[in-house]
Amino acid sequence: MQRMKSAFKSIMIFLVGVLAGVVGHKYAGRKYRSNFDGGQVITKSTDIQSLIEPNTIFGIDLSWYTGKVKWNSIVANKNIKYVIVRSTMGDNGIDDRFSENWEALGKSNIKRGAYHFFRPGENLAAQFENFKSNIEYKAGDIRPIFDIESSGDLTQSQIKSSVIQWREFCKAEWGVEPIIYTYLNFYKEHLLGEIEPVNLWLASYSKNSLRNSGLKCAMHQFSDKIAIKGLRARVDGNQFFGDSTDFQQLCFN
Repeated sequence: MQRMKSAFKSIMIFLVGVLAGVVGHKYAGRKYRSNFDGGQVITKSTDIQSLIEPNTIFGIDLSWYTGKVKWNSIVANKNIKYVIVRSTMGDNGIDDRFSENWEALGKSNIKRGAYHFFRPGENLAAQFENFKSNIEYKAGDIRPIFDIESSGDLTQSQIKSSVIQWREFCKAEWGVEPIIYTYLNFYKEHLLGEIEPVNLWLASYSKNSLRNSGLKCAMHQFSDKIAIKGLRARVDGNQFFGDSTDFQQLCFN
């Protein structure tokens, strides 16, 4: 009797597992499908003008996690004046969609930029080599962007040194200073006063948090939940403080 119960229990567990697999397969690609594997394309964009401050220029940033981009929709969106894409990570990582995104932007009338994601546990010179060997700039492109969000085991002095060294690498290679991206709190804790506002891109999502900090920067990432027609995932929204003439200071001549 006990053995029969055990057998019956095993059969029921097997059937439940099969049913769960069928249901999971049925709904894959719908609500629960990963953004970077596909999913539904967003059909209605966020009302951008209601979110950005006066006298600012709106743009977005993308990576592999955003999924395949419908560039016709992005180019048709008159609110989007620039798109920044992830290029490389650490000493050997390359964003799988970088080449595709970079080439598509190069054919459009949208300003393009690329950022390297800093990994604190990896050699900085090797990281720069990874970045520069995978990108080719042209006049009008946004200057190199260094994304530093984590300190890892580095001391504050080492973090500052990493930014300074990256700056020297960029100046030696392209004759320009990089733009430094980081979060507001990370900047206040580790890099306060080390970066001129014209080269600073800060992320801060809480309403009025940047304004209340009293800090100045060239660009502000104010949201990570912007819906854009033609994308499969909500993305970061950014505003540049200034007009189109001012924006040129971010770009290669």
